[in-house]
Amino acid sequence: MFFFTTVSFAAFSQKRHMANLFSEAPGWPKSGWLAAIGATYTLPVNRLLTNQAPNSYVNGSYKTFSFPGIYAELGRFHVVPAGIIFNNIDYSLAFKQMHYRQNFDGKAGGVAVVDEARREDQNITLNLNFNAVIQFSDWQWIQPSLGIHGDYRTGGKKSYSADSLMAYSLPKEDFVLQGHAKLAYGAKLTQELFIVPSLEIALWRFNDLNNLTIPRRTFYSSYTPVIFSIKFLLHRPLSLKPCNVEVEEVDLTNTKRKKKKPKLF
Repeated sequence: MFFFTTVSFAAFSQKRHMANLFSEAPGWPKSGWLAAIGATYTLPVNRLLTNQAPNSYVNGSYKTFSFPGIYAELGRFHVVPAGIIFNNIDYSLAFKQMHYRQNFDGKAGGVAVVDEARREDQNITLNLNFNAVIQFSDWQWIQPSLGIHGDYRTGGKKSYSADSLMAYSLPKEDFVLQGHAKLAYGAKLTQELFIVPSLEIALWRFNDLNNLTIPRRTFYSSYTPVIFSIKFLLHRPLSLKPCNVEVEEVDLTNTKRKKKKPKLF
């Protein structure tokens, strides 16, 4: 709802003629490079699960937490002047690190147990975003986006504080395909450099189309990945090399014409 409300604001914003954010002069492309650095956070959906465990041997309370992780991104963006809603598209390759933590306080086999489990995932991520650039000044804009990303888990580690409790469950799949929504603010620093801070929250997972869910399942709890990043856009003119065409100059001083001998036969 907020996305479409923001997009409808474009009509009001474009009443006053404003300078183009991305130069349309000859020699300037409709695309450029992007790079971003940021942090991830896995937002717990169920903060407290009480008296309910997959194994009747374990009975107690689970509390969920999260730690910040590292995010880095490199890719390309393209301006779509004729776009009706989305007038900018970008795609990128990213490194995403996510941290999960869950505490257990209860009993296992009648024995009191206080346990803490941690998990760290390292992912290589492919991103595709459809952006609505809504300009409200000569050098500023708001950018709501819808996109899709694929996370492939390349590594990670897990730890438990109590050897007596091994009832934690972990996700089986190494690849997650998921949609996301983003909201960003953009500013033009120079003619060629732009800065775009953004906040991204994951939406439905597409691994199981018959049962779409929003969060990821880790341990006995659910988490929704959130990313805050600061993106830099570089839009530079094409480096066109001058054409070196060798033209033979006409010798104007040589005005004598060679006489042609007539051929009799």
